[in-house]
Order: sequence, then structure tokens, then C-alpha cells
Amino acid sequence: MARRNEAAADLHLIESMNITGLKAQIRLPALWIIVAGSYLAMAKICLELGAIGGTISPFWLPAGLVMGLTLALGYRVLPGIFIGQLLSGVLLETHTGWLAPFAEAGGNILEGIIFRYLAAGRPITTVRSFLNVLPGAALGSLANAAIGVSAFTWSGAINPDIALQAALTWFIGDIGGALIIMPVIAGWKIINWNVWKKTRFLAEFGFLSLLTVTLSYIAFFDTFSLPSYPLVFLLLPLLLWGAFRFDYSAVNLLNAILTGVAVAGTTHGHGPFAIAAPIMSLTLLQIFTAALVCTSLLVMLINRERRNVMIDIRQQAIELEHRVQKQTGAYRAANWELRESEKRFRFMLETSPISVRITSTDGRKILFANRRYEELINVSAGRAIGINPTTFYKNPDDYESVLKILKARENIFNRLTELSVPGAGTKWVLASYLSIRYQGKSEFLGWFYDITEHKQAEEKLTLSDRVFNETHEGIIITDVQNRIIDVNPAFCTITGYTRDEAIGQTPHFLRSGKQPPEFYTALWGTLNETGHWQGELWNRKKNGDLYAERLTISALRDDHGIVLHYVALFSDITQTKQQQQALELMAHYDALTQLPNRVLFAKHFNQAISYSRRESALLAVCYLDLDGFKQVNDSLGHDAGDQLLIEVANRIQSSLRGEDTLSRLGGDEFALLINDLQSFDECEQVLVRIHQAIAQPYLIGGQAVNVAASTGVTLYPRDDADPDTLLRHADQAMYLAKTSGRNRYCLFDSEQAQQMQRQSRQLEQIEAAFVRKEFCLFYQPKVNMSSGEVVGMEALIRWNHPERGIVAPAAFLPAVEGSAFEIVLGNWVIDTALAQLDSWRGIGLEIEVSVNIAPRHLQDPDFFITLHALLAQHPVIPARRLQLEVVESSVLNDLGRVSEVIALCRRELGVGFALDDFGTGYSSLTYLRRLPVDSVKIDQSFVRDMIDDPEDHAIVNGVIALARAFKREVVAEGVETCEHGMVLLDMGCDLAQGYGIARPMPADAVASWVRDYRPDEVWRKAPVS
Repeated sequence: MARRNEAAADLHLIESMNITGLKAQIRLPALWIIVAGSYLAMAKICLELGAIGGTISPFWLPAGLVMGLTLALGYRVLPGIFIGQLLSGVLLETHTGWLAPFAEAGGNILEGIIFRYLAAGRPITTVRSFLNVLPGAALGSLANAAIGVSAFTWSGAINPDIALQAALTWFIGDIGGALIIMPVIAGWKIINWNVWKKTRFLAEFGFLSLLTVTLSYIAFFDTFSLPSYPLVFLLLPLLLWGAFRFDYSAVNLLNAILTGVAVAGTTHGHGPFAIAAPIMSLTLLQIFTAALVCTSLLVMLINRERRNVMIDIRQQAIELEHRVQKQTGAYRAANWELRESEKRFRFMLETSPISVRITSTDGRKILFANRRYEELINVSAGRAIGINPTTFYKNPDDYESVLKILKARENIFNRLTELSVPGAGTKWVLASYLSIRYQGKSEFLGWFYDITEHKQAEEKLTLSDRVFNETHEGIIITDVQNRIIDVNPAFCTITGYTRDEAIGQTPHFLRSGKQPPEFYTALWGTLNETGHWQGELWNRKKNGDLYAERLTISALRDDHGIVLHYVALFSDITQTKQQQQALELMAHYDALTQLPNRVLFAKHFNQAISYSRRESALLAVCYLDLDGFKQVNDSLGHDAGDQLLIEVANRIQSSLRGEDTLSRLGGDEFALLINDLQSFDECEQVLVRIHQAIAQPYLIGGQAVNVAASTGVTLYPRDDADPDTLLRHADQAMYLAKTSGRNRYCLFDSEQAQQMQRQSRQLEQIEAAFVRKEFCLFYQPKVNMSSGEVVGMEALIRWNHPERGIVAPAAFLPAVEGSAFEIVLGNWVIDTALAQLDSWRGIGLEIEVSVNIAPRHLQDPDFFITLHALLAQHPVIPARRLQLEVVESSVLNDLGRVSEVIALCRRELGVGFALDDFGTGYSSLTYLRRLPVDSVKIDQSFVRDMIDDPEDHAIVNGVIALARAFKREVVAEGVETCEHGMVLLDMGCDLAQGYGIARPMPADAVASWVRDYRPDEVWRKAPVS
């Protein structure tokens, strides 16, 4: 393990010497210069030691430089080597010509390439890696020697007769230099500098180095005239000492010291190898030092690998010991868990709510029983052991059947069993049994869940169920949301609805409409306060018949007082009520007007329906309500109101035929039955006479008063319904007549009535949301595309719905249109916009805000007064900052009135006006000329499609030209792209708004948007027509 880690670390250190790291210190050319200089210096030293022909040295250190650098730094150093060898050949060697230097340089390059390729670029950290570099060193040296000697022979630098000797000398010199220099250079990056910082290491290495220098000097310089041959062998133990004690760097340094001293002595003619010519002496020395170096390196690497193996073994031993300790701890923990599990199991048995027992093989004797089982059979602790369990079964045969099943190797689960326990009476349990083996014996395990209380509750529930299903009073059970979850058979008998039809609905579906909303409000108030309500009311059966009921409602609460259910108990008292009503309504006529009351009207109604059905004639059912009666009644008093009702009844009666029926339903509401009609035209003639008669002035208490009528009509049998439904339809049509402007009549239309109801409900929701302050204003910028100026904002209302989020105006404004609330909402928008202008003015933002005005709002008699008051509430805001936008199509209905209002507001208040959605209202030059507006806004539908639709393009161009002709400012809506803006600018329209500029935004986002807004550069550079 440690050996692999060390090798990986060494490899990482070598590979980290990449070109990027080197460039951070010196540039590549500088590296080549350093390499070339080092090569030249080493070459000079070696050539001065002696060389064949002044060129071939038996001790060639540059070969080690070449191999060491290519192994450490790669092929990027070869240019520097090439330059160094070329300079060496030209400046130092004695051959002639230029071919030899270039051949020598090429040989060195080839030597480096061959060496690195065969060494695979791996550092020398193991015996295998060292042996791997030797073939590369040998082949590289051989190639270099062959090329160099061939070049020198061809150039005449050496005699061909000594070419073989020269080649051998060259090869030996390169090998020797490689073994001395190459390990030092290739391994300098993997030096462990921490070791060199240790005093003990430095002391030992210093001593060994001094000893090596001393002994080498004695051996190679003939010191003390001692024989040198035996002394050189003493150097090997020193090197082996270093190989065993030190690592790579220290051993290489010792080898370098030894070689240096040996070369110095031999070249001076001393030592055991100075026995021939200098060249031969150095050659012999090279062989000797190569043997020593290889031996010391191999021993060092073998020792290093041995240390790594020992480290791995120790590491594995530590890991093995750790695993053994871990397994031992796990075994101890498992034993502890087992003991704890046994304790928990026994505790669980003793405290379990389930009764547990174990019986003998024959099932006749209890061997084990937990405390819960002892309580089940009512015996004291420890007294259950040895008892025959059969004695506790209400039916002993039941237990015998259990034993029979268990002996057949079958299990039993949740068997309902009745026990008879002395002193405790009958108990019910859910019994389960298993056949088990314990210590080689068969035993029966049984566990029992006491459901005595559940059984008793079940019996009570059965009794309650009988009461629920067999009582003659109707029962309704609802959840807390008042949704029906159950009804009894008596309910179905009384109402005619099946149980499935009732479940899931609220009791509202039974309402007859006879009780006003206040009745139910009071009912729920009492119920929520006291948890109980009792009273009488009328409801409707499935067949439409009304029935009276005496009703009691109770709220069922949990232990915390939270309502869970409501229970209503009622009985049908219709007959009793009818008898009471018959006694109370001795007369069939209204006491005030002497018109038929509801009882008589109902009778006439049934007769009229029968006649219509028999004669195939139309029957007009009319519901009439007076317009303006409340004002008379409130201002002149009830006596005047009563007098007015009598006069109205007389006028209506005089307008009817003898066979028609008029009834006062209550208040200022009347019902009419117009019989024997052939068409609605005949009915219209009667209604016109009635409305004209009612509209004539009245003299009440000496004062002239005026009232009108709104009438709803439905025709039977076209509207084929029962009398109550017909009258309700006429009532709905009357409501529609009122909302359509009063003093008119309206024929019932089912779809229209439903739409009206939906719109009415939606309007109520909107008004409630207004009270809750859920409305807000968003603002959409209007900009000058040429200058980039933000000229104003258009205020757009939004509904911040608590569930639906931000709701667009198209989803709720149609429901407001035409209602009185439309004016209230419009005034709020103006006031809010003015307040926002005031707020923006406080932070230095001076812009214009435009507000859309509804037609009904603009034509309201109090519009000018209200607008003046709103502006007065914000005196610091110039009126010109407010612009009111009027939809073109809305002004066409009353152009004169609208023009007067606009002119008055502009003249007296200084408010600006704009004609919105221009081009959609079939406008003419006359309308544009007569309306005193400041600007015209082109409808977005034309602007959006003008790029692709030539007709829309022509309309937009025409509107712009028309506005110019009448000196009106023109604003384009619906600018969504840069191309839209370019087309508009080309047409001469600078002002625009739309999603291409900005979407509507909250008020607090406007200031930052205005500050950061930059128009499209294409717009700013575009020429304006």
C-alpha cells in the first residue's frame, strides 16, 4: 500500500513539471539557453580530460544531461541540447567541416528520443523502473556513437582504422555519463527535503560523505604510497552503507562524489586505472564506476521497495487489528442488543394492551399468561398458571373447535369469541391462535383483544340505528360545512327525495323561499351561540309542494367544544299550518287595496291555468313593482304611501279587462293574470296602458308625486311550469326590467335570467371585495419613441383576489358595467391615481396619468362636481397631469351630452381628455371634429396586426393622418415589437405604449422603471416623418 502510494506521489511530482509550470518561472527560449550552456560546460570539462582525435571522450557527462532532461522535462529540451552540441562541435572539437557538428547534434537528439521512448517517461523509483531505463540508455548511446563516429570518419577527423575503438569509447563514455548525471537530474524533483532538515540524517550523511571522499582520495591519488587496488574495493561497502541508510538523492550524491574524485585522480595519472593512455584509463574507470553506481542504485531501490513492503504489511496489520476490534465490538453490541431485546420483549408482554397466554400441547393448562390476560379472566397476578382455559369460554364447544384446528397445524386470526368470566360477567374478545414449538414441545400461543366496550357500543349503535330508521320524524345529519351526510326514511317520505339525492347537498335545496335571508341569519346566530334552535318554517318537497315543519337543530360537539355535526329533527305540520292559515285568512282580499290577496290569487291562478290549458290560450303572468315608491313613502309618510298604493291599484284595475286578475303581493308589488291571449302583442297593449296610467302624476296630501313601474312577464304554457315557478319567473323578469332602466316591462327569458343572476352574484362579490380593499392600480408607461422620454402612465385597475391572485379587469368589469357601483369604482380609480401622482411628486417624478372613464360614469349628473371635489383633495397636483380616456364607441350614443361634459371639465378644471380605442366605433369626421379631446389613441387591434395586414396598416396610417389634420396628439396602443415602433415612427407617430415597451406594473415599480428606461436604439436613430 505505502509503496504504491509513494510511487504514485513520485509520478505525480514528475508529471507536475509541465510546460505551464515552467513558463511561470522562465520562458522556453531561456530554458534552451540554460540547457545549451550546461551542455557546453560539461563538454568542455570532459574533452579536457582526454579525447580520441580531440573529439571522443571516454567520460561524456553531457550524455547524462541529455537523458536526465528528456526524462524529467520531455522533448521540449531537445532544441537546447541541439544548440549545445552544435556549439560544442564548432568551438571545442578539432574536426574539420560542418557536417560532423550537425551529425553529432542530430545523434544527441536521437539519443534523447530513444531513451525517453523506451523509458516511457517514468521516474526511477523502483528496481523495475531502473532496469527499464538501461535498454534506453544503451540503445540511445549506441545510436549516438554510430552516427558520431561515422560523421567523424567521413570528415577525416579520425582514422578509419580506429573507428571501432572510437565507437566503443563513445558508447562507454555516454553510458558512464548517463549513470552519473542522469539519476541526479531525473530525480531532483522527488527529493524529500524534510529528511535533509533532520540533524541526525545530516550528521550521518556528512560522516559517510567525508569517509567516501577520504577513502576515494587515498585510493585514486596514491596517498601514503599504499597499494590502490585493494583500497578501491573498500568503496563498495561505503556505497552499500549509503544505499541501505539513505534514499534516492543521497545515494546519487555519494555516487557523484566517488566518481568525481576517481576521475580527478585518474586524469592526473594516479590510482589503479592510470596504467595506460589517458583515454584507456578513463574507459576502464568508467566501467568500474558504472558497476559501483548500478550496484548502489539497485541496492537502494531494493531496500526502498523492501521498506515499502514492510510499511504495507504494518498498515495491513493495523487495518486487520482494527477490523478485529470492530468485529469484536459488533459482537459485544449484538449480545447487548439481544439481552436488551429479551428485556424489551418481556416488558412488552407484561405491559401490552393485548392479552397473551401459552397453553400446553393438549390446550388444557395455561403455561404462561401476561398481566393483561390475568385481568381479562379476573385472577390475581401469577394465579393463571395451571388453570384450564376451557372454563372461561361461554360455549365450551367453541374452544374445542379451536383446539381441533390448531392440532391440524392451522392458525386462527381474529375469531369473535364470547367469554364468561367469574365475577366479571360476559366479555367479548377477538382471539388469535398459533401452534408453536418451544424446546422441542408443541404449545399453543393465543392472544386476545378485549372488545367488550366496542361490542356494547355496537349494540347501542344498533338500537340507535333502529330509532333512526323507524321513527316518524324526519332526521337530517350534516357535517360542519352543513353538507348532508345522512337522512332517515322518514325524511324521504316527507320530502319525496331519495337518500342518494339528498346526500352531499346542503339543506338549502329544500328552501321554499318563504323565509327571508334574515330568518336564516337569526337561526344560525342562535344555533352557533346556544348549540340549539327550535322553530317552524316552510320547505319545498321534490314535487314542488310546500310543507310546514316544526324543526329542532342541535350542534354535536367533541370534548373540546368543536362542532362535528349538526342534527335536525323535524315533523310535517303542513295540515296544522293550513288549518291555522285558513282560520287566520278569513278574508281573501288585501285590507288596504281591497285587491285579492295571495290565497284568492292562488285560486284564480289555478283557475286561469286550467282555462288556458282547456282553451289553448295564452296566460300572461305579470309581476309589477313600483319605481320611486320608497322615496314617496319615506318623504311623505306611510299614510301617503298607503294612499298612493290605493290609487295605483285603482289605475291598474281600470286598465284591465273583467276576466283579468290583479293582486297585491305585499308592499309595492303587484301580480297580474291577463287571460285569454292569442299573442304577446295583446299583452303588450295592456301593459302599455297600465304603465301609461301609473306614470300620470298623483296628488297625494296636496303634493304632486310621480312613480313608474317595472314589470316582468312570463307566458303560460310557453313557460310550462307550476304557479309558484311562473310567478318566480315573472319576478326575475321584473328584476331585469329594473336593472335595464326602470319604467319598462321585460318578457321572461330563462337564459337571460340565469345570466342576470350570475352577474348579480358576481357584482355582490366585487362590491364585497371593494369593501375589503382588494382592488389596486397597475400602471403602463406611455413613451416618446424618438426622444426616449416617458410622457405618462395609464392607470389600469386590477383585483388582488386572495385566492386567484391578480385578476385582469376583463374578468370582472363586465359585471360592473351599467350598475350604480360602476360610478363608485370609477371615482375610486380617479382618487387613487391622484394620490399616486402626489406620492410620485414627493420623490421628484413629474408625469401624466390617464384614467379610463365608463360611459355611465361620464354621463352621471354629478360627474363634474365629484371630479372637482377629487381634484380639490389633491391641490398640489396640477389638473393637467390627469387625463381621462373615453372609449370612442361609448360616446356615439349621446355625442352632444358627452361633448358638453368634456368641454366643461377642460375649461373649468383643466383636465385633459383622450379618445380611446379610436377606429373601432364607426366614427366619422364629424364626431372627431365635435369632440374637444386632446389626443387620440389608436386601438391596439389595428397596431398589433398592421405589419402583416395591409388593411390594418392603412387604417393606422389613416388615423394618424386624421389626427394630424384635426391637430390632435396621437398615441399608438399595442406596440409589442421593435418593428411596430419603426413602422409607427415612419408614419409620423412618436407616442406609444404596449408590451414591447413595458407591461403594466405596480405603483412602487414605476419610479425605478422610469429611471432605468432606455428606448431601442433603432427607434432613436429612425427619421421621423
